[in-house]
Amino acid sequence: QFRDSVKFFEFTNFDPRDVMSTSSVNLLPKTEDIGLTTIELLVKNKCKDAQLVREKIAEGAETISLLMEVKRDALMRKVEEGKDLADKIKFTECSSSINFEHFSQKSGVRLGNMLELLDSGLVKIFVDCWKKEKIIDMFKTWDHLKCDYLGLSRWLDKRIKEGGKKKPIALYTLALLHEKNGSYSEALATWKNLGSEAKELADEACMESANIIKKVQDRSLIFEYFKYIIIRNPKIGMSIFTEGRLPKYISSDEVLSFLEKFEDLAHTDTPL
Repeated sequence: QFRDSVKFFEFTNFDPRDVMSTSSVNLLPKTEDIGLTTIELLVKNKCKDAQLVREKIAEGAETISLLMEVKRDALMRKVEEGKDLADKIKFTECSSSINFEHFSQKSGVRLGNMLELLDSGLVKIFVDCWKKEKIIDMFKTWDHLKCDYLGLSRWLDKRIKEGGKKKPIALYTLALLHEKNGSYSEALATWKNLGSEAKELADEACMESANIIKKVQDRSLIFEYFKYIIIRNPKIGMSIFTEGRLPKYISSDEVLSFLEKFEDLAHTDTPL
């Protein structure tokens, strides 16, 4: 059973890259991905029932993510104890029957780099498995979240271009990633795209956009996306100026004038 492996590894100093290399999602840099047999291939070779195959693959992906979170928690305890992110860490040999000698233990790996690898990998798994709540939890509550911004952005962009059922969750995650990086313009554009692509997430996209607008100081961004929000959801749009703090360079008269222009649009389905 895949889940039994979590108890087995939990209290060992295992190298998380060993576990990550068995995922069907590319979690490791190309220089470390040597094409080991993935859990997905292993299951398909041993099981012919389609429903059981899907269940076992999902269970395997969950096991990988659980083991990665266990390792992340252990590494975060080192940070809390005062270990510097630039310090190098080493792992003991993995007890798995698979040969993982390709991961050198001589020089070790920087703590910060390993946390970045784990966090970026977890985001990929959660996107691939449509774990929306886990993604929200990561970006909004985790301490010291360290993602490879450029690499993860490219990976998410690729998923978005591929389309299909995973496009909405990829857009959702990309918007959170941009916001976490302080790239508010890109985040707002992505939320808007999501609202158009997935109607069931339109209100949530509007709310997230409004929250960003309330904290930015860019006049053009504020009015550009305020227009989009108030047309899609007038109540959320109005909250930007009634619940947020208006930048000093935007007067209440200017807001009222802007609202008057879109008073009719706010009650129509006029396309943007």
